Amino acid sequence: MVAGDHRVFAVPGFSDGKAVRLQALDTASAEVSWRTLPADPLGSADYRQATWFDGRLMLAGPPLATGSGGAAARVRITWWDQDSDTWTKPVDGKVTGWDPTTVGARIVWPGHGDATSGSAASGGIYDPDADRWADLPDPLDLDGLDRASGLVVGSRIVIGEPSAGADSGRGQLLDPVSRHWTAIAPLPGPPRFAAATAASVDEIFVWGGGTAKEENLADGYLLRVP
Repeated sequence: MVAGDHRVFAVPGFSDGKAVRLQALDTASAEVSWRTLPADPLGSADYRQATWFDGRLMLAGPPLATGSGGAAARVRITWWDQDSDTWTKPVDGKVTGWDPTTVGARIVWPGHGDATSGSAASGGIYDPDADRWADLPDPLDLDGLDRASGLVVGSRIVIGEPSAGADSGRGQLLDPVSRHWTAIAPLPGPPRFAAATAASVDEIFVWGGGTAKEENLADGYLLRVP
């Protein structure tokens, strides 16, 4: 995970209940080398994911699942203080979800939609400054939200897959402050699988990928969003 202009973190994913340690790399230091952070206080967790927010590292993960088929566990979070090289006491969040992403002054857990049940299965919004939690607002279209991309476009985030075709769901832009959704125009042509995506403050770029017939695509599209 890239953090700021010159810092990189290696965040272990699934830990299988084992002790894990994050690694940090500061490319601006005199000696560029990886170092191990102190053990985080999340303990046994299904997985860990992180985001860089206002000069701080937030680490999140749910406790180990108690059984299959149950409801998703709410996340727990802890913050790493780079000055003292210590972690804060973990607190229980009020959302479920994966892939926390910093979007302006909010942290968003993209929702993974469930079109068959007719509801967003997970996701939420956190305002660290106010310590305020909120569920994701109901999206415009549930279909396709199981493919959360997490692309940040200015002060908004893409939830869903912008490279999906018109017949298989598509991405939507969420403003986590106003809680307003904006539909993204469907990509021309058939759905693309494993396409490369990127974003700027007002553009979404999709390139390459393959078709359902396993044909490689050597072209792409640029979408300017209002």
